[in-house]
Amino acid sequence: MICRQSLPVCQQILNLRLLATVAHHYHSTTFARRRNGQNALYGAIDMLQSENRRLACENTRLRRRVSELEGLLATRALQLNEALQTRVRELILEVKNRQAHLEEEIRENQECNTNYTLLVREKSALRSRIAILEVLLYITSN
Repeated sequence: MICRQSLPVCQQILNLRLLATVAHHYHSTTFARRRNGQNALYGAIDMLQSENRRLACENTRLRRRVSELEGLLATRALQLNEALQTRVRELILEVKNRQAHLEEEIRENQECNTNYTLLVREKSALRSRIAILEVLLYITSN
């Protein structure tokens, strides 16, 4: 004989057993329906879940590719930077060499100008001596 106080406990046990049976039945019938394709909603859910998995994989693949490309871009940027720095150093050396060459040419031109000025003066002096000598020759011949 069951007393009144133990009646709710028995009722709870019966309720739990019933719940477990219903849950088991729901679980088995749900997966059976899914397997058999009887319910279109489950098919749509399965399709969406598989599409979601596919998109997640695609997203991961694209993120990896973006990372790879960023790495390649950074590497290429460093290579270009080094190449540009090398070219700048080469151009600086070329400019310095041209500057030295131009300074040498300027020095040579200044020397030529100085020599030319001296030659012009010497030419003028010689012309004046020739004129004097011609005058003396003319005087002595008359």
